[in-house]
Amino acid sequence: MGRTYIRYMRTLQPHGRTSQHEPKYKVFEKLLQECLDRLGHSYNSHYIFDDDDAACRNADFIIYAHRTKREIPEAHLYHKQMHLSHLFTLDHNGWGPDHSGMLQRPALESVDVHEARSLCSRLSAEFRTTGSSKARQPPSDRNLATPENYILVPFQRPTDDTIINHSPIEVQDFASEVSRWAERRSVDVVLKLHPSNNLDPELVAHAEKLASEHAHVHLLSGNINDFILRARGILCINSGVGFESLIHGKPVATLGNCDYKWATFCATPGSLDEALQYFDDYSDEQRDLAHQLVCYYCRHHAYSIRDEDLDSTRNRVLEVIKQRIAIEHGAETTPVGRGRF
Repeated sequence: MGRTYIRYMRTLQPHGRTSQHEPKYKVFEKLLQECLDRLGHSYNSHYIFDDDDAACRNADFIIYAHRTKREIPEAHLYHKQMHLSHLFTLDHNGWGPDHSGMLQRPALESVDVHEARSLCSRLSAEFRTTGSSKARQPPSDRNLATPENYILVPFQRPTDDTIINHSPIEVQDFASEVSRWAERRSVDVVLKLHPSNNLDPELVAHAEKLASEHAHVHLLSGNINDFILRARGILCINSGVGFESLIHGKPVATLGNCDYKWATFCATPGSLDEALQYFDDYSDEQRDLAHQLVCYYCRHHAYSIRDEDLDSTRNRVLEVIKQRIAIEHGAETTPVGRGRF
């Protein structure tokens, strides 16, 4: 019987604090436990807050939440909630653009286009009806006042891993570049703060200053789905809003590295004119490719914890863990019992 150490998401949060994402993580981490049971691996069922704990040091196998091999090289698998709240990834290299399955362009053309359209249509209708997104949102407002034909520019946390490790530009500099370009081109842009940007007062003040100084720059608040659906296009660094926008059938330009870049215009501060042209020329074929990426992501790349998907997800996760244990230790694992430590 092997011994697995699980670094749960809860242990990475400040003691005494909770997260809106914690219940989802608990579902996925319970699923990891079930798979380890079937493989005969014991694991720590309780939270361990000290990385030097004997449970970690004496483990044969390590699974880590919300980290990559760059940060925790000794771990064997890494899990993370992704762009939709019910989707998780599990990989030996990390998550997002670090995920081994997204280092190269996936074979999107092999995804049935009709299945892809159907999935995105259902998800889009769900988000439009419920107003839901990965982050908490205010109620949808059909009377939301916005400029005509605008570009949506969603903000991110400057401290996010995706910005620190996968962005060539800081969030504040990104906002400044886009605002200067918008004024020069007389293109309206809507700056949309991240729900957690209240923790970034300097960034909020900078956004307010940009909106006050530029006639074509608007700082607005509201439900993110309302803004996506009305936008001419979405211009972001590598925000999850970009992925949601692909579901809604909108053209997306990204300046940073992200795992959905294969269906976006990869822009730079110097190519925003080209990004605008990409938005205006967006074709049905490009929209289909984006929907194929979303379908591939949801059905083959990530793992859904929705009730109707749990059986399939459990089997897929079991195979990933089993194969990785065999690779790391050079031996097949077979169910030999259940255990905790």
